Amino acid sequence: IYIEDQAKDTLLYAQNLDVSLSPWEFIKSGKISITGVDIEDFIINVNQKDSVSDFNFQFIIDAFSSTDTTQVDTTKSSLVVVIEDINLRNGKLNYDILSDSLTPGTFNASHISLYDVNINLDLNSIDTDKFDIALNSLAAKERSGVEIKNLKGQFYSDKDQLWVDRLSLNLPNSHLITNNARYNLATDEFEITTEDTEIEPADLIAFLPNLKFLTNRIGLNTNIKGTLPEINIQSLNLTYGEDSYLAGNARLASYE
Repeated sequence: IYIEDQAKDTLLYAQNLDVSLSPWEFIKSGKISITGVDIEDFIINVNQKDSVSDFNFQFIIDAFSSTDTTQVDTTKSSLVVVIEDINLRNGKLNYDILSDSLTPGTFNASHISLYDVNINLDLNSIDTDKFDIALNSLAAKERSGVEIKNLKGQFYSDKDQLWVDRLSLNLPNSHLITNNARYNLATDEFEITTEDTEIEPADLIAFLPNLKFLTNRIGLNTNIKGTLPEINIQSLNLTYGEDSYLAGNARLASYE
């Protein structure tokens, strides 16, 4: 598969694409069940001229957008789509805001370049009001030096409520475990609880270069709740190496 953008640059390339369907499931229940998607050796290049310009794939969206102004029935469809066992192997993902400068050796949100991307997930429900996504594994490297050994978790929504269960992130020498992470889009209420988190400063130097002066491992356990912009740190336990320990709580009422 090869798709160019309007500048004749590569937008999407994939050497192999396999899709498996279950016609019987559609006949039996009206559910579109895609039982397997495998994409191997792929490249995706997304860019913008500047932060307010359209993405380079906007022409595809425009091509499928209807110009017919006839009123249509917007009643929500009962069609259910389930996509199981999605495998993305050996990929590259690039995102660039072309007008922004580069910062070699430091992570730059305007120029993200991922390689050795391998992802396995299940889209149990892609209903915008009630989605259920199981991220079974994600591994990738970024040109700034950041490496994700494994990221996994279960992502849910129920209208305005978003939450993540069993989120686990492993870097080369660090790991983050979040038992509970919730956010309400309507009320801005949120909650996040971490436990048994250990951070090796070297793993985060690309984000925070000043961490190069820290030599010991950081441990973190915390429970944070609030309604933005108010933040309540109900418990905080922080260790640095074997000799430094901080325990406490805090409240941030407003900030800019």
